[in-house]
Amino acid sequence: MKIEGVEYRMQIASDISRDGVGVEVYRVAETGEEFILEIFRSDSDQTYALYPGPNPIPLAVLEHVVPTARKELGPFVA
Repeated sequence: MKIEGVEYRMQIASDISRDGVGVEVYRVAETGEEFILEIFRSDSDQTYALYPGPNPIPLAVLEHVVPTARKELGPFVA
């Protein structure tokens, strides 16, 4: 996906050790990919959390990723 002229990649990843699933976002560049953020749905405590990467996150990326994460991560698993 392209946001403000920058290419990003999203992937959904299950994490058994943390008992949940997350949407991970990476900035795609010619030199490789850089981790930007993860939005994680914890089934153990029924919360959503944002785990930022080491660099500032453009607001346009958050505005796109948050609603996508809510839709793709789905409801909590009991």
